[in-house]
Amino acid sequence: MLQDEQKIALALELTPITASGFMRDISTKNAYDVMYRDVYDHVINCARLTVIRNSKNSPVAFVAADFKKLEEVKIYHLEGIILLSEVRGNSFGKDILTEDINENGADVLAFHTQSELMEKLGLKIADYDISLARKVAKLIGTGNLLDLPFGPADKGRYGGKCLYGDIEKFDSIAIKRTGFNYKEGDAIVFAGRIKRK
Repeated sequence: MLQDEQKIALALELTPITASGFMRDISTKNAYDVMYRDVYDHVINCARLTVIRNSKNSPVAFVAADFKKLEEVKIYHLEGIILLSEVRGNSFGKDILTEDINENGADVLAFHTQSELMEKLGLKIADYDISLARKVAKLIGTGNLLDLPFGPADKGRYGGKCLYGDIEKFDSIAIKRTGFNYKEGDAIVFAGRIKRK
């Protein structure tokens, strides 16, 4: 269990890489403070936080998760995964996420996202199951459930706006489907059983 000073120090370290991952400009004090508060509230206090560091001891990636149960099934609720560009590729994200899931003995991977890349990462690790996604949606904090033909979504999850700061840049990897609008904060609900070798 981290002490308050350690939590603050870790949030300060993870704020810049989180901003990079979400394409947000944190050059103003207000923008930085908002991002720091998000990191402190939604990353630092997760049940499980794994930070990957480079040879200079600087963070280059992290995975933040919580755990839920559904009828004796252990759900790995991925709150966030951020990788700096220097460690992307060569299935690094898949490897660290798979290792973390396996260490915790989870049966199901679940998360919210607006990103096609995140959805593709999920599909490498778990078999998407629309009925399972519907069952776990509320359990993982879906506030405004919208049941669409392709599966459940959380309507306006991010305060009615895109989670990513640079919408123009993000648009090329944003999920775009009928009835779903990432620009208005919609996020899909992903859930699937973990693929085992």
